[in-house]
Amino acid sequence: HYHRKIVPVTLQNLLENAIKHNIIDEEEPLVVEVFVEDNYLVVRNNLQKKKFVETSNKRGLHNLRSFYRYLSDRPVLVSEETKFFTIMIPLI
Repeated sequence: HYHRKIVPVTLQNLLENAIKHNIIDEEEPLVVEVFVEDNYLVVRNNLQKKKFVETSNKRGLHNLRSFYRYLSDRPVLVSEETKFFTIMIPLI
């Protein structure tokens, strides 16, 4: 996967999304893991949902899915479990 790429600002958008939607403090730090698995860029964070989120048009993830649907035959995968939120972006 040394020659694989992602759409510009993908990683920035995913990190901003994690920060926007989760509680972050010294007792409960937000932990974000970024790694490659099966030709996907995986971004996973511990789930600490905020009760209230600043205005959100919910377009960020939708836009990423649209970009990758056009560029790849593999989908963007999203998984929310009890303790983790994971997004898998196909490497192109």
